Amino acid sequence: MRRQGIAPLPFAQGLALLDAVLARPAGNFVPARLDLREAQHAADAGEEVPALFRALVRRNTRPARARTSVTSAPTGLRDRLLAAPAEERIELVTQLVLREVAAVLGLDSADSLAPDQVLKHLGLDSLMAVELRRGLSAATELSLPATLAFDYPTPEEIAKLILTRLDLPTTPEATPASAASDAPGDATDSEALLGWALERLSADQLRRSGLLDRLVELARESAPAPEGTATVPAPAEPAGTLDDERSVDDINAELNALLEASGFDLD
Repeated sequence: MRRQGIAPLPFAQGLALLDAVLARPAGNFVPARLDLREAQHAADAGEEVPALFRALVRRNTRPARARTSVTSAPTGLRDRLLAAPAEERIELVTQLVLREVAAVLGLDSADSLAPDQVLKHLGLDSLMAVELRRGLSAATELSLPATLAFDYPTPEEIAKLILTRLDLPTTPEATPASAASDAPGDATDSEALLGWALERLSADQLRRSGLLDRLVELARESAPAPEGTATVPAPAEPAGTLDDERSVDDINAELNALLEASGFDLD
């Protein structure tokens, strides 16, 4: 409530206000002690101020000093997640949720909270749930459901929802530089490069990528194989059998025949 601009009432002041209310004929009163600091900060930052406080704060018209960037590191949540490995993203989002939960509960830190704790068991009420959703929406720039804390009762489940809605692309397993770090030193040695690549690729991978069919086509277009080497017949399929149903053993056999026909010693 303090973050929304309402400060606690001292006990004596609360009783005095109750006496004042009982002595007045009006039917409804809202005794409240306003704290306008948050509303003033919002007004100075150009943010929307709650209607109740708009006549009580003045917007600072002095131009804000431009902030100089001291680092090129990503600052937004999405940028930080894109820069992180895919397997670490859920942990980063979970820590964000835990920090927001700690702030809503009035805790100094999130160290005492666990990702699988049920928020309702920690004392989270409806007002806190609204505050949690608002804080997470601002931090993630996502439109989160109004029943967030009740449909997703633990920080871990909330983090998974946020990560799903961010819909981030998967991080490549290796960059071209790292993937080729153990490639043959002489990039002009075509046979060495081909052998190096074939050692790391299975026939199934070549088949799914379409490279196997292309290799077979190139082999058929090349000069006749030397006498005594294997030839690669056109792949025949049983009637009613789909191409995708061929076994990995069949594909491996076809690839081996192709390599032998191309002059590679498989021994």
